Amino acid sequence: MRAIILSIGIAACLAWPAAPVLANDNCALRSQIVMALDTRFGETLQSKGDMSSGEVVETFANLRTGTWTVILSYPSGRSCILGFGRKFEQPIPA
Repeated sequence: MRAIILSIGIAACLAWPAAPVLANDNCALRSQIVMALDTRFGETLQSKGDMSSGEVVETFANLRTGTWTVILSYPSGRSCILGFGRKFEQPIPA
């Protein structure tokens, strides 16, 4: 069930135009993006999943304000913002 929810979330993020957190680019070193998400939006890592190709998909969110960002991190250390939004919710376990 979590895999289905994650897949739907990733698909929705891919359909949403990515917006930059840093300068005029949606890609930077992962450490720079993570720092910007924390300092600018108070977002922290909520979930992550490894892809068979070596990339990692990560969701950051601020549980108080509901903002969220999904990034794709490459083995090289470079990451790109896939999408962002509002009304982040953690699913209630069944």
